[in-house]
Amino acid sequence: MKIILAEVRDQASHSDQASHSERAFDKPLVVIGRDPLQCDIVFDQTAWPMVSRRHADFRFTDGRWFLTDANSSFGTFVNGERVTNAIEVDAGAQVQFGAGGPLLVIVKIAEHVAPAESGSKGAAANYETRVVAGPERVSALPRAAPVAEQASPLPPTGRAASSPPRCPRKALFLNT
Repeated sequence: MKIILAEVRDQASHSDQASHSERAFDKPLVVIGRDPLQCDIVFDQTAWPMVSRRHADFRFTDGRWFLTDANSSFGTFVNGERVTNAIEVDAGAQVQFGAGGPLLVIVKIAEHVAPAESGSKGAAANYETRVVAGPERVSALPRAAPVAEQASPLPPTGRAASSPPRCPRKALFLNT
C-alpha cells in the first residue's frame, strides 16, 4: 500500500528536469493541507493561500488508491479535472490543490499482496510487493497452489474468518 508523491516546484515545465521532492507513505491515509497537526504533506499558507487546512486525502481501499477532496474552498484537480467524488489515482497522475496551487505527481504505487497460505501458520503476515506503473497493473507472481478462499485472508477483526478464537483477545497482538 505504498504511494510515492513528488511535489513539482517548477510548474511551468513538468519535465524530468523540474525541481521536485519525493515522499513515500506506507499507510492507508495520507492527508494534504496546511495544518501541520493533521496533515502528512503540509503547504505554507503564505506561499499557497488556496490550500485549505485539510484540503484532500489519499486513501488506500480495496487494493487501490483514491483521492478525495475534503470540501476545500478552491477544489482539488486530477490531471486538470476537478474532483467532486472519490477518484482512483494511478502513477503519473498530477494532483493540484486549488487553481494555481501546488502540484503533486504520483511517482509510484506499490501494492502489498498476501501470498497464498501453504499450510504454514502466520502466512498472512508475509507480503510480496508488486509495482503498479500507471494504468497497466503488473499481475501478481503465479502461485504454486492457489487457495479457494484467498480473496480475504483476514477479516477486519484480525483473525481467520472460519476459525473460532483460540485464546483471549489480548493474546492476538504481536510483541514488537
